[in-house]
Amino acid sequence: MERNLLIYQPDRPVDTDKRVYRVAWYGGESTQLHFQKWCLVATPNFDGDYAWIDISVRTLMEMPTRVKDMWLEMKDYYNYGVCERIEYLHSCIA
Repeated sequence: MERNLLIYQPDRPVDTDKRVYRVAWYGGESTQLHFQKWCLVATPNFDGDYAWIDISVRTLMEMPTRVKDMWLEMKDYYNYGVCERIEYLHSCIA
């Protein structure tokens, strides 16, 4: 499924070595962008591997025809997704 994968994942600060979030588009006829987090997959025996897990999906009403336009869509969705995660985490401690 990842053979046509296009991702947007900005660099992390120097003090961290992991990129936790990304936006992925799986190519082809897909009109969806996937906001994903690198997570440990839950299993009954707690022996799962790490994988990119969808947190949310955005359907594009019009597919960008230029790479720069797709990059801007992916960047916008990444920023939106990260802000949503920050708000969610803040609500957990408030």
